[in-house]
Amino acid sequence: MQCACLRWAVSLKQVFESDALETHFRRAAQAVQPEEWDRIKLFKFRDDALSSLIGRLMLRQATKKITGRPWSEITFGRTERGKPYLLSPSGFNFGINVSHQGDYVVLSSSCTPRVGVDVMCIERDKTNKTADEYITFMQRSYSKDELRVMRMQPTDTMKLTYFYRFWCLKESIIKATGVGIHDDLAKLDFRMDPNDRYRPGCLLSSTKLMEGDRVKSEWVFEESFLDQLHCVAVCREAIPSIPTCRLSQESINSLHFAKVNLEMLLNDCEVLNRIDGCGAATEWLSFFDKPRKPW
Repeated sequence: MQCACLRWAVSLKQVFESDALETHFRRAAQAVQPEEWDRIKLFKFRDDALSSLIGRLMLRQATKKITGRPWSEITFGRTERGKPYLLSPSGFNFGINVSHQGDYVVLSSSCTPRVGVDVMCIERDKTNKTADEYITFMQRSYSKDELRVMRMQPTDTMKLTYFYRFWCLKESIIKATGVGIHDDLAKLDFRMDPNDRYRPGCLLSSTKLMEGDRVKSEWVFEESFLDQLHCVAVCREAIPSIPTCRLSQESINSLHFAKVNLEMLLNDCEVLNRIDGCGAATEWLSFFDKPRKPW
């Protein structure tokens, strides 16, 4: 099997602005499993329905690329906590995960079984709190050292940037382990290299997760930005010596996210959820009638 490490990102704004949106949507609705489509239709907002649909396409297209199997032979299930996992084809042991927030849907996969990804939109709190007030309001979710790092930043913008940076890291490890909501997020204690330049364009892998005074070296965290307002974190298991894996090479420890589009995600797709002509038109109108998110 080829290297399974992929990093993909799709911009919802670009998808919504595409002249081919309706054509792509009609194909996409039929290219996912019927039970997946039934869940997607339940979303109240158009943004969430599209994000979920794109996420399912990402999982399937990435699996097709990694395994070399056709679209129709790929089947996903869900754990009790809702995390997708590969049912077929069998015999593969790679990890894969998706996330969406703000303008982006992202995918990360790994040559090891456990991987988690999270994306966050860095925005000012909508309750008109200062950064310090907001951090204090959320302080139960952060360790003393994390709170110190946030509060020492020179501006409100930087304080909130580090707030979301830590949150993104915490979500990534939760998703990698598949434990769902963590009982005490403050116990997920991250330590950052003060010499790192955390800003758009960066690609970092120096942040460590602590357990007391011990570094949990079994985990690697990749951090970067998708644009000026969206940070992303990947949590994966430390890669052992796998000859085909790019990340098992000493000179490479993290990967940039590649921007992909809906056309690429639909490449070589097959019909799994057949919808006739009138039904396809109805599904499109139902989707388009959903309100956009007000924020």
